[in-house]
Amino acid sequence: MVAVALTDIAGSSDVFERGFVSYSNAAKVEVLGVSPETLAAHGAVSEPVAQAMAEGALAHSHADLAVSVRMAGSIPEGMGPIAGDNQLPSVGEMKLALYRANRRSDEAVEHLMSELRCAYGA
Repeated sequence: MVAVALTDIAGSSDVFERGFVSYSNAAKVEVLGVSPETLAAHGAVSEPVAQAMAEGALAHSHADLAVSVRMAGSIPEGMGPIAGDNQLPSVGEMKLALYRANRRSDEAVEHLMSELRCAYGA
């Protein structure tokens, strides 16, 4: 969704190099280098895993900037949030994190979200 939103903008090929889709935990480990221990300790949609995914995207590309997306599709009945992560997205809610040279920029994320809301009327 983010890649489509970005590449729908004329001239985006000047700044958008590639994207990774790593839905399964195995893909997160194999493609982006997320440690199995981080996944086990925090869960696939946690902030630490999102950070590791973005760091992996930076390490496996020529990019200066990485956007990591986390979204909870469903939570099995009887299961609550993963211990230690109060920042889990609600079911259906998408959270973006923007990373540049191992720094997170909340302001840049808000700007990107604003642009996406304008472009897609959300």
